[in-house]
Amino acid sequence: AAGMLLFRSAGWTSLAAYGAAAGMVLAPWPVRNRIQFGQPILTTTHGGYTMLLANNQWLYEHLRQGGALADWNPAGFHHAWHQTVEERFLRKPIRPSPNNAGEDTPFGKKPFPLERDSTSSIVDELAADRWAYREAIRTIGENPGIFCRAVLFRWGRLWQIVPSRIGESYLDRLVFTGCFGWYLGEFMLAIWGIWVIYIRKKGSPLLRNILLLALLWAGLLTALHTFYWTEMRMRSPLTAGLALAAACGLTRNYFQKQRGLRS
Repeated sequence: AAGMLLFRSAGWTSLAAYGAAAGMVLAPWPVRNRIQFGQPILTTTHGGYTMLLANNQWLYEHLRQGGALADWNPAGFHHAWHQTVEERFLRKPIRPSPNNAGEDTPFGKKPFPLERDSTSSIVDELAADRWAYREAIRTIGENPGIFCRAVLFRWGRLWQIVPSRIGESYLDRLVFTGCFGWYLGEFMLAIWGIWVIYIRKKGSPLLRNILLLALLWAGLLTALHTFYWTEMRMRSPLTAGLALAAACGLTRNYFQKQRGLRS
């Protein structure tokens, strides 16, 4: 519904131009995947790994013992993952063996024996991805309470305004303070901008519709990270929408002050 309102405001020509541009940018990726994997995959082949990273027995045990998501050490999970991939999903190409090649037999030349080439191995990414999804879903089903706790941690980590870890040096603390000040100001301006646009009914219909799409996208991304591994950087697709909301709050505040000075 929000998209239709936006398209009515912007016009179908703009919609067609946007769709064509987006298609040109995104088309090479499914084409590449069709060539590489035999399927036109539109997203990623590591979604299962990302979901399993957020829902595995090592992390859940850490949370069960009272730990937080930010201080979990994933070394045990990574070791088990790489071991599983090597044992179950590593495909080693077969090549002719140079040893005893072409010996005489009663039936003519002996065929080249085949051996595994250990120097160039290929991971069956699609099979590993499907297995990771199944394992993550199984872990969630066996631990519903810990899953709910993990979801709260993930949502908080997605929207936190400071990094989870900070170094001891002066530069680290300076960067930490800068991040805190920047994101706190941006979030406060964004909230004020949303209030101005929707509660006070300021701004054009096109601006309201664009901002509505940004809010829907923020909700969708948050819902997606209910299941997947989450860090601050994973809200980067929302940068433009967050900046737009903050700009609405900043400009409205600025113009109100200017009017006050003139009066």
